[in-house]
Amino acid sequence: MFVFCIFLVAGLFIFHHSANLILEDNCLSPEIESKIASLKLRENDINIIITGDSRAERQLIPRFFLNKTGYHTINVAVPSLDLVTLLYAIKKHYKDSRNIFIVSVSSWQINDGAIDIGYLSDKCFQKMSLLERLHIFSKNLQDLNAMHKRLAKYFFAYFFKSDILLPKIDDEIISENGFNGKTGNIDFKTDDIEISKYLINHPWYKRLSNNGIRSKIFEQAFRELGKIDSHFIIYTPPASPYWKKIIKNTSIEKSELYFAQKLEKMALEFNNIDFYDFYTTEIPELNDSMYYDPQHLNKDGASLFSSYLANLLNARIQNLIR
Repeated sequence: MFVFCIFLVAGLFIFHHSANLILEDNCLSPEIESKIASLKLRENDINIIITGDSRAERQLIPRFFLNKTGYHTINVAVPSLDLVTLLYAIKKHYKDSRNIFIVSVSSWQINDGAIDIGYLSDKCFQKMSLLERLHIFSKNLQDLNAMHKRLAKYFFAYFFKSDILLPKIDDEIISENGFNGKTGNIDFKTDDIEISKYLINHPWYKRLSNNGIRSKIFEQAFRELGKIDSHFIIYTPPASPYWKKIIKNTSIEKSELYFAQKLEKMALEFNNIDFYDFYTTEIPELNDSMYYDPQHLNKDGASLFSSYLANLLNARIQNLIR
C-alpha cells in the first residue's frame, strides 16, 4: 500500500507538471476556440471584438457597433469565460494591434468559493499550483478529480492533434456575428425565505473569498493584458433593479462594489485599458422587464444596452483609431 501511494503521488506530480508545460499556451476553452474559428476578422482593417462571459455573449449585438462606428464587429464571448482564458485566446489568435476589445467581466472570477463546475475555468485551474488546487477543492474532491480529468482530455487531444472537443456554433449565432440573445422575464421571488435560499445557493457568491488564489490569477491576467499592444475596454455589466434590491446591504452587494473598485484602480495603471462600471451606473431604461433573470438582459434589454454602449464608446473608439 505504501509503495502504491508513492507511485500514485509521483504519477500525479509528473502529470501536473507535464500538463502545465504542454498546455501552457492553450486557452483550454473549446467554446471560444470554435467561435473564433467561425467568426472571421476583416483582414488588413480595424476590428472590434466583443468578448467576455455570458453577459457579453447575450447582451451585446455586433451590428449596433458596426452601424455606429463603421468597423467590423464580432462577438466571441462565451458563458463563464474568465480573463485568464481570454488572455491566452488573444495571445494565440488576435495579434494585430489594431484590434479593439470590449470585455465583460464578472465578480465570480475572483471568488475562491465559486468553483461549481462551469464557474472555474480549465485555464484558471491549470494555472494553479498543485497545492492551490488542493486548497480550493479541499471540501470537494469529486470536482477536483473531474477538473483533472478535463485537463487529461486536453493533454491527449494535444498529442493526437484532435479537434474532437470543439463544439459546433449554431448558424443563427454565426449570422448574428456571435450574439446569442435570450428571451423571457425574471422569475420574481417575493417571499423572504425564497430570496434567502436563492442568494445562498447562487454559484457566483458561495463562500465569498475575494482576496485569494483566483484573485491573484485574475490580477496577473489583467496585467498581462496591459502589456499587449491592442486596446481593451473592460466593463462590469448592468444588473436589474430587482437584483440590487434583494442584495441591498448584504455581503453580495459588498463583493460587487469591491470588484468594481478593484478594476477601476487596476485600469488606471495601463494606457491601453479603459474601465466602465455599469453595475453601479444607473441606466433608467433598463428596467426589470429588460431582463430574463436578475443579472442577464433579454433580447429587448440587449438591444437597448448595445445601442447605449455603442453610442457611449463611439467617440472613444474613433479617437483610438485616429
